Amino acid sequence: MSESAKIRELLRVHGKPTREVYYDLENSGWVPREVLEAMILYFNERGYGHPSITHKPGWEALEALLEAREFIASSINASPDEIFFTHSGTEVNNLAIIGSTIGGKK
Repeated sequence: MSESAKIRELLRVHGKPTREVYYDLENSGWVPREVLEAMILYFNERGYGHPSITHKPGWEALEALLEAREFIASSINASPDEIFFTHSGTEVNNLAIIGSTIGGKK
């Protein structure tokens, strides 16, 4: 039996729960449909570049990132310079525990 067939059998035997809670969000996670639909424009047309690279797709991605930062800040009555995007849980934990120096501020 192939590996994929073994997994299919495992899934078949396990069945589909009527209610499921998924806690393993370290490397993946469910994305609400509304979020996915709102992000399609950015993923496919506008913000697919790397926001640190100086070319048109990078600038478009940076613009989308800055707009998101401003939107989040206004939604929680914060300043955009108080909103940080990180690459991982470890990075955000270090930021929370150790702190950060941004623009000379601690």
